[in-house]
Amino acid sequence: MLSFGRISEIPEPVGLAVIAVPYEEVATVVDQCAAAGVKGLVIASSGFADDGERGLTRQRNLVRKAGPTA
Repeated sequence: MLSFGRISEIPEPVGLAVIAVPYEEVATVVDQCAAAGVKGLVIASSGFADDGERGLTRQRNLVRKAGPTA
């Protein structure tokens, strides 16, 4: 199995990306995946609800980005 530090380093189309970065970086990685045409995401990052209202706001913003197909 190969792993890459950036989605832009992957030489072929990506069907599913597993995101496991600090929660402060998740939105940026999600945007990079969208730009690369990734079809699906699994976010394995903790800290959203643990950071009170700020974390919940970030979580809600990610759900909004996902749109009605989430």
